Amino acid sequence: MEYWISLGRDASFVAALSLWLASCAPHDSPSSAAPSASLSYTVRIPAMHEDSVSVALVADNPGKSGMRFLLPFVYSDNPVDSLAGPLVRGLVITDSTGAEITVDTSGRMVGPSRTQELTIPSGAAFPVTISYRVDLDVIFSDSVNGPLSLVFLNGQSGFLPGSHLFMVPAEPSLADIWRTPRTITLSLDLGKTVSAVGVPGNNQIYRNAYELLFVQIALGPELLAQGSGGGQSFAMYGLDNDGQSSAGRLAQARESFSVILDNLVPVWGLLAHDTYPVVYHRTAGGREGAHSFILKYPHQDHDSTLSMVLAHEAIHHVLGVRAGDWDDPWWKEGTTYYLGFTVTSRLGLIPKTKVRELFTRQQIFNETEKALAPSDAYVRCHLYTGRLYNVVYHKGSQIAMLMDYLVRRATGNSVSLDKATASLCARYDGSAFTRNQFIKHFRTYNGCDISPILKRFADRPGNIPDAILTDVFSKLDTLGAFGDIHQL
Repeated sequence: MEYWISLGRDASFVAALSLWLASCAPHDSPSSAAPSASLSYTVRIPAMHEDSVSVALVADNPGKSGMRFLLPFVYSDNPVDSLAGPLVRGLVITDSTGAEITVDTSGRMVGPSRTQELTIPSGAAFPVTISYRVDLDVIFSDSVNGPLSLVFLNGQSGFLPGSHLFMVPAEPSLADIWRTPRTITLSLDLGKTVSAVGVPGNNQIYRNAYELLFVQIALGPELLAQGSGGGQSFAMYGLDNDGQSSAGRLAQARESFSVILDNLVPVWGLLAHDTYPVVYHRTAGGREGAHSFILKYPHQDHDSTLSMVLAHEAIHHVLGVRAGDWDDPWWKEGTTYYLGFTVTSRLGLIPKTKVRELFTRQQIFNETEKALAPSDAYVRCHLYTGRLYNVVYHKGSQIAMLMDYLVRRATGNSVSLDKATASLCARYDGSAFTRNQFIKHFRTYNGCDISPILKRFADRPGNIPDAILTDVFSKLDTLGAFGDIHQL
């Protein structure tokens, strides 16, 4: 019995469901008009030393209306991670004549993080230059583990994410801070002995703060392997090699990524016009970036997981970084988690039995998760600080699985969620979509209505019924969504 798929065909059930289910009211469509202000950042790293990193921001505002900025704090991934104290010192602001400007500052909470907001007065002579040094000691000494452990700089190598470097314009909400259209450029000014990957060249253009904050600057990287897939060349680099990754494991990772790109590039497009960097470090999991991504060195005990992480982070280059959402904070990670596993399962890089277990199991929610729906606004700021993994990654991926079957059934299996989502991301490249635009795109592109799924499962807390998950997985398996149907 098709428990949920009949929602689109049974008008009386849909009417009853709409009275029973609570849904999040979608945002109004954001303005597409780009603001007049322009922002030009330069990161200076003259030497491989933690005291050497500085940033200069030239902000021009032809409207002369003043500007508000948030001092850098830790944005880290899609949530904001808590961190005590601002990350800058030696802050100096000068106007176009070179005169120093006195600015007002006030405390500001963004999600669970406290930072400071500074206001440049409307009477300032623009463009203004904001210069500051990045206080890496604050990051190194913080008690928060996880994402912060990635940030380091020593005499041999370093890793500096944009989330820890850049002061960005202040907006009312985190989604607005991230996705409001901007005119942004970035350049690196490196010392003669400093090498880096992660920024393709100077005057690199970004269309919003989110893209800028996901820049990853890998310093002093060691070239480990090179390859290509789907017409995309890539290079694998190492930072602080842990000595546990053999040449064979690195070669296996290179071959896996080549096969993955053969599958992804025809759907999502090239990741870069030149060589795409993949950076290894002694950290867990992976983190996507604007021009590269970072993940843990390949070890024997997690080879299949490594393949999924390679696919997951590569998909994030488009899904999440280049295109985002306004109303569904589960979408970025939940959808990518599903697609990363399905791609590697189809390619035989991960056992299908593991994929089945992940996508059909009932989640064990923590106390906070029990009251949260994936679409709740709270989720956007507290994914990691609240440990909302089961709501976002696991239940989110199950919602994606339901959408995959709906798309495949509506199109006679000629379109999968991969293609439908790639089309959505292409439509909103450099921006973000609302819930209404999300639904409209699937109706237009795939001829299916995903709104009942979102209302029933994304807008309500709790598990998706086991009977629905097992039934849908089996139906998708017969359609080849996870590879050869005889593998189980």
